[in-house]
Amino acid sequence: MRSSAVLVAVSVAVSFMGALGSAFAAKAAPASASKETPLATLVVDAGYLDRERSPVAVPLPPSVASAKALRLTDERGRPIPATAAEGTLHFVVPALAKGKKAHLRLYGAESTASAGERVTIERGAEALIATVDGAPIFHFRTKAPEPTAEVPARYLRAGYLHPVFSPRGVLVTDDSPEDHRHHHGVWTAWTVAEYEGRRLSFWGPEPGKSKNDLVSVGQIWQGDAAAGFSAKLASSDLGVKPPKQILDSAWKVVVYRTHDRRPPYFLFDLEWTDKVVGDKPLRLPEYRYGGLGVRGHRDWIDGLAMTFLTSEGKGRLEGENTRARWVYLGGTVGKKKAGLSVLVHPLNMRAPQPVRLNPGIPLLVVSPPKAGDMAIEPDHPYSVRYRFVVTDGPPNPKLLERLWRDYARTPKVEVELAGAKTASVQ
Repeated sequence: MRSSAVLVAVSVAVSFMGALGSAFAAKAAPASASKETPLATLVVDAGYLDRERSPVAVPLPPSVASAKALRLTDERGRPIPATAAEGTLHFVVPALAKGKKAHLRLYGAESTASAGERVTIERGAEALIATVDGAPIFHFRTKAPEPTAEVPARYLRAGYLHPVFSPRGVLVTDDSPEDHRHHHGVWTAWTVAEYEGRRLSFWGPEPGKSKNDLVSVGQIWQGDAAAGFSAKLASSDLGVKPPKQILDSAWKVVVYRTHDRRPPYFLFDLEWTDKVVGDKPLRLPEYRYGGLGVRGHRDWIDGLAMTFLTSEGKGRLEGENTRARWVYLGGTVGKKKAGLSVLVHPLNMRAPQPVRLNPGIPLLVVSPPKAGDMAIEPDHPYSVRYRFVVTDGPPNPKLLERLWRDYARTPKVEVELAGAKTASVQ
């Protein structure tokens, strides 16, 4: 039988990584240095956009994913940092002009050892700690803090991101601030919900009534190009006997290495999925907030000290009750300006999604219920994706718009395998 190439077409979520800066500056290996046959050729199509240091996450065919280790090169044999995890290859394509294609070679490697894992997620006593080249990006809280006189146990939980840092080390989030003890860095929960006729709130503290908390941490992976983890959370009704879990929530977080030195931004992705545990829908009435929450640094508590900016150019007051592709929250900590932006994927429910820009405190919420009643049906999970960009200095609308376009309009990647039948996966 005559063999042909396998073309596995995949849509990939794109972010911006600069790890290729040094990779493509490396000296090219002579063409005759190795006769090794690649396991696959990855054809990356820029499509309608100029790509700048764009990372991709490519699902691999089983025959390639089963390899002990993998290494990636460009057409000239220069190495490209790549991380294989859970059947997916994460790497950074070079700068690629619109309409152009890059042909990358994927080889089997003798071992998983590398020059040093540049993106790490390490287990600490109370949190997972994510770093890039040794610089902390965020902690994911795996254990609730100990209660104090100021912050009693009913406000405390696990399963959120805090602290979150800018590339220059500026803290941009807060946890259990004095004015709202139930605000926790970057978190997900519903403020007003109804199940079987009972009114619940998984967002705020309702002693004895409801709870949203971490259940477990799943697989953790790391490498030269990216690192990630998964986690399970649960939203439960405590007002019935026995207590009843209403939602089974899943987080998948991926951190990217964007640049070799002095990164202009940190970047990570969150995929959040809520599934109803029972056989009845969870109803989410129209409300002004609930969904993805971000609590900014406590120094931004004054309305004049915090900066909101949406993709539509709207600020703190005029941006409330509007929709946005991306939204920024920032301010000054000490004498340094920094902020965090949320990029909303266009396939999210009700995208561009409504946002809550609290006029009095540094609270940003991406909140679909602001647009009207909704429900999570037992056979239709709620699943959304967000990209976070943490920057120093004032907001940069041009950069954020470029990053959002790259995130929203993913390039096409074909995986070509010699010696097999042609197949495709979208």
